[in-house]
Amino acid sequence: MSGYDSYAVVILEASRVNRLGSHEIEDLIDYFEPDGVVLIRGDAPAFTVEQVRYELEHLIPDGVELHAIDETDSRTITTDAGTVLIAPYELSTQQVESYLPEDGSHTYVLTEAVNVEMDMIALTASVEGLDPYRGHDSPLTVFSGQLASDYWVEHDGVDLRGLGVVEQGNVKIPCFSLGSDGVVTVNSLAEGKLGIRALSGMGETYAARFRQAGYETVEDIYEAEMVDLLRVKGVGDHRAEQFTKQSTALIEGEVVRFTDDESLPQDVVHIDIETDGLNPSIIWQIGVYDPRADETHAFVQKDPTEKGEILREFGAWLRNSLSGRAVVAYNGWKFDFPHLTEFFVQHAPEYSQTWESTYKVDPYDWVVREGHAAFPSRGNSIEDVAEALGYEREHTGLDGATTAHAYQRWMQNPCDETELDWDRHTTYCREDVLALHHVYQALLDSGRVLAEQNTDRPTDENTQQGTLFDY
Repeated sequence: MSGYDSYAVVILEASRVNRLGSHEIEDLIDYFEPDGVVLIRGDAPAFTVEQVRYELEHLIPDGVELHAIDETDSRTITTDAGTVLIAPYELSTQQVESYLPEDGSHTYVLTEAVNVEMDMIALTASVEGLDPYRGHDSPLTVFSGQLASDYWVEHDGVDLRGLGVVEQGNVKIPCFSLGSDGVVTVNSLAEGKLGIRALSGMGETYAARFRQAGYETVEDIYEAEMVDLLRVKGVGDHRAEQFTKQSTALIEGEVVRFTDDESLPQDVVHIDIETDGLNPSIIWQIGVYDPRADETHAFVQKDPTEKGEILREFGAWLRNSLSGRAVVAYNGWKFDFPHLTEFFVQHAPEYSQTWESTYKVDPYDWVVREGHAAFPSRGNSIEDVAEALGYEREHTGLDGATTAHAYQRWMQNPCDETELDWDRHTTYCREDVLALHHVYQALLDSGRVLAEQNTDRPTDENTQQGTLFDY
């Protein structure tokens, strides 16, 4: 991971590693390309950590550091992003101070000695083990293996975050990018997307059957003949063709079509919104890329008390510049579109009809939910898909969660200390809409390739290839 001073670290729970095969571990490292792997105990007994660490040493490639939060002494890792302190047990304030760098650079603490206890009767939370990390001059962030990786709360000036897997549906393995400025981003990959299970529809039952037949990796399925895939128990023409096309997308790094749907409009405008959270009280940035003019626009609301100004500016732009074109947003039907509709009605009703009458397109919905194509990535985030399609992003060290968190702090206490680096945040949003354009263009190009293939095919062909879209 390059372009921004950071240290990328994958977190593995010892209690879960045994569920993954060697090919899946290697797949995980290939996907994240981390600088380090840290093994946390999770629910496993202490002796299991050392055993799992020994097994991982044979799977982790050279150049990737392997560490464990175990019962050994605390130790530090010096990185381009600052100091990483591995503290397996509770330290005193003086011990913590002794580990902090003299140059005042950021320190990231990885521990399992901090926990949050909930009182379900009083509906209060108490933090245990955090006191030694309070009151230091050097900035630090504390990560605890006792908390899930989506936990992020500031306790009396100390950022406390979780390291553990998130168990919502598929178990997600986190990779943290620790920035030199204290900014942390997290990317997660579901366990069910490792190895051959990266193929949609390849549940554990089918995966076990394919492994028994000698198919361990996506590459194995990509290189197989269709007739050989059909020999696997329960695999018919449709599923074999689906697995073949998905493996082609992943290996060749291109969008592969499943259908000849032509509903995607050519002349569009791409947008992305930034808010203060998943249930927003404000839309504070709207990024736009206009391919026809090859121009980007950033509508930014710096005053958190004024919620309508940004909508009026964006609404006026839509009315004057859209010219009947469609608006494209990635995962727009689940986020951007409904929130814009709600906020236009509440804060800029004079432009509500303009927005309502705008034709809207969601490429995520078209590919993932409607199943018209396969992306060449294991994850479906816009960053994952665009990178897999060759888009080189300008790295800002930000993600959606960090931008929302930064604006929350600004809303709560607008001052020099909390003010956002506006240029950095507008760059992040601009990169999202440019990445979206790159992905959308790949979808349009895949349709033209499919049309050429269909044109070249004899009309009376009655082979498997000729019945590709019959299902």
